[in-house]
Amino acid sequence: MHIWKNSKFVSYLGDLDTKNTMIYAKDSDVTLLDSSMNKVKVAVHDGVTGAYIEGKSTLNGVREIVLGEKNPQDFFLKKYST
Repeated sequence: MHIWKNSKFVSYLGDLDTKNTMIYAKDSDVTLLDSSMNKVKVAVHDGVTGAYIEGKSTLNGVREIVLGEKNPQDFFLKKYST
């Protein structure tokens, strides 16, 4: 998923697995829910970037993030600065 500049994105796909999905958000609001409006689990596998959140972005609806054991850069957050 590529969510760009001032976008609002809501996904109802349920739990995310980075074998199939990667989130890239810049200056956007991202909400991840399942079909029952529950928060989801994001599983990020070794050697795969599961999320890259940059700028003035928000990531809502996540109850748990599980990172791979061998690669500490599976979930990247870049600081917002003015």
